Amino acid sequence: MFSKRTSHIAKVERPLSVLAILASQTDRAQLESIFEKAGWRIVFADGIDDTTIEPMPVVLYDRDLPGADWRQAIRQLAGIQHHRKVILASFVADDYLWEEVIHCGGYDILPKPFRESEVLHVIQFAWASVTKSLPSGQRTR
Repeated sequence: MFSKRTSHIAKVERPLSVLAILASQTDRAQLESIFEKAGWRIVFADGIDDTTIEPMPVVLYDRDLPGADWRQAIRQLAGIQHHRKVILASFVADDYLWEEVIHCGGYDILPKPFRESEVLHVIQFAWASVTKSLPSGQRTR
């Protein structure tokens, strides 16, 4: 006869994963190095059409992607998946642009060239906002 035992199922957390839509191979290599060091996962795509292959809750989108309007791209990316956090990678990172990103449905700006501390900070807070693992929300200024 089998005895009834309460099984405890450990909560398995998803690994921190980001989809990056970037044109520059230098930017990709830099992020790949930062993510590898942090033990995170990054997947690169060449455009918005590639984002449906592997839907991820955090997306990094390059403002300078040729032939694309970043405002429309953010709206589209944020609308594809509920609670998705879209971060704009940009050489310009001022309050005006940040407000415009938020207005389009984005989450934050990640200044280029990428600095490890900024990448870690922005990505961790976006991930925490998605997973609700920390009491975080959109950045306020």
